Amino acid sequence: MATYATCSASFGGGNGNVTMTMTRTGVNVDENYDLWTATLTRYYKWDIHSNATKYGSMWANGVLLWSGGVTIGGSGTKTLATVTNIRIPHDSNGGKHFDFSFSQELKVTLSGSYVGSVSASGGVDCDVIPRATKPYCSPTSVYFGNSVTIKTPRASSDFGHVISYSYYDMNVQIADNQWNDEFRWTVPTSLISKMTNTSYSYMTFKVDTYNRAGKYIGTNYCRLDLVLPSGYEPTVTGITYTNEDAAIAKRFGASTIIQGVSKVKCNVSATAKNGASITYYYNEIDGQIIPGPNSFFTTQPLKSSGTVTLKSTVTDSRGQKAALSKNISVTQWWSPTVKNVTAQRWNVSTNKADDEGTAVKITYSFSIAPVANKNDKSVMIQYKNGETWTTLATYTDSYSGENKVYISSAGKFSADNAYSFRVLVKDYFTTDGVASYAAIAPSFKLLDFSADGRGIGVGCKAESGKLKVDMPLEAQSFNGYVFDFDTENQVDTWVPVLTDKKIQHRVIGWSDWISCGTNACGITLKYRYNDGLKLCEINWDGVVNATIGGNTMGYMWTGFPADKKPKSNMFIPIANPAADAGLVIRYYPITNDVTKGNFTLTSLRNTINNVYICGFYTYSYA
Repeated sequence: MATYATCSASFGGGNGNVTMTMTRTGVNVDENYDLWTATLTRYYKWDIHSNATKYGSMWANGVLLWSGGVTIGGSGTKTLATVTNIRIPHDSNGGKHFDFSFSQELKVTLSGSYVGSVSASGGVDCDVIPRATKPYCSPTSVYFGNSVTIKTPRASSDFGHVISYSYYDMNVQIADNQWNDEFRWTVPTSLISKMTNTSYSYMTFKVDTYNRAGKYIGTNYCRLDLVLPSGYEPTVTGITYTNEDAAIAKRFGASTIIQGVSKVKCNVSATAKNGASITYYYNEIDGQIIPGPNSFFTTQPLKSSGTVTLKSTVTDSRGQKAALSKNISVTQWWSPTVKNVTAQRWNVSTNKADDEGTAVKITYSFSIAPVANKNDKSVMIQYKNGETWTTLATYTDSYSGENKVYISSAGKFSADNAYSFRVLVKDYFTTDGVASYAAIAPSFKLLDFSADGRGIGVGCKAESGKLKVDMPLEAQSFNGYVFDFDTENQVDTWVPVLTDKKIQHRVIGWSDWISCGTNACGITLKYRYNDGLKLCEINWDGVVNATIGGNTMGYMWTGFPADKKPKSNMFIPIANPAADAGLVIRYYPITNDVTKGNFTLTSLRNTINNVYICGFYTYSYA
């Protein structure tokens, strides 16, 4: 950029020159032009002897500035022509480049050489004349409902502005005839309804610059970032729930939620503000997490009783959140229990125990969950008649009892026979019931013969065609092998085995279930084993309440007995709602992480969360 420029042509072996000089003398911002002065000078080191008229001309910006005759005689510097107030209009953006040139006759002989005429040209990049105002916002970011100052530093006091904004599909003028260097404006909260899918956005201000005569100068823009203020979050207005099972709801009441039984059908009511919509629900209850886009959902059965809190967090399309908690009363329930069941022969006449008695006395304790006193309650005393259980008595008057007693009539149970008994307890939810068993033996007979003389009983009643022994056998042998039976244990499931040249028996029944506890993602693992067959059965159950990443080490159980563990690598596929998930129970005897020698729940492919799983698996640990 320049306010001064020259072009020059030399002559006389470099001892002289003719120079045109352009000098800026003024600027008119309103009208967008410069004023310049053009000067043409001659310089020669020695004297030029000439009084004749010589003609020349000067041009600038394509316009002839001067044309005329001058004398060039004399020495040193001589001004040949001067033109003032040359108006150079600028481009609409305030910038300008123009060319200038001259031509001058000399027509003299200098130092033996003739010089006819000289000429030269040059160019100027003018300083830019400020034009359209360049606005900016202060501050650069505000909340809806707050004010912003649009700074409009004018290039001239004769400049004014028309200001408008664009926001989504809106273009609105907010000011005209603004002859100041700033404009203060409040962002309307009504614009929030345009911003439905984000919590922040921006608007663009357009500033048109005009002069006082109404001439359009130019346009510039600035940006204002907008932030959603507090108070525009969604609102959770309510949570309703009911028992998901219609039959249970009808029997116990739609709002009666029963521990371990009821699935809870819930609906979350929420509203969003100023054009937003609810897009996501995150529900937490009793260790269960139920996310999704729907306002309604159904839980798995609740494990806890008493007051259980359901917390629902909703997210709207702007990403704003709100939460509401609802306390749900869960009625306690447990599976019916029966324990301490005993049976003994009884003499009704003496009301005492008697090995020869033909009546039976049953004692027992039981417990049934009342469930607001609406639960079914049934206690049945039964004996096994062949393959059928026959009921002796049924009680429906109480939900619990300790050391209850039932005594049958005399003559009901022959002293010659053994009998099995059970106490069967039922409620509404366990239609097959829960039972505990006891038995009575026949009265003791050291030696008994069957009526047809074809059977002998030792320590028991004889049966035709059989030799029955119900006493321990000592020092007996078979084919040279010694018997080592404890016949009192023959009620167990057992097989004969040969140990140390003795025929013994080995129990092949199953152990009780033993728990390994619950792993860190909420799944319980139990096992039982059969030492006779060297088999182990495992059972898993629960809702996955922590994320299981694909191809990770997952969540393990500890406390599994070393002698019952598999002898090699094992994968147990787990059925689950995400059928392609690759969920497995894995066992590695040897590996590089902490799961070595432990069962662990993991996924071979996909990420898993919030699914209910259960199942059984049997393997050999021989």
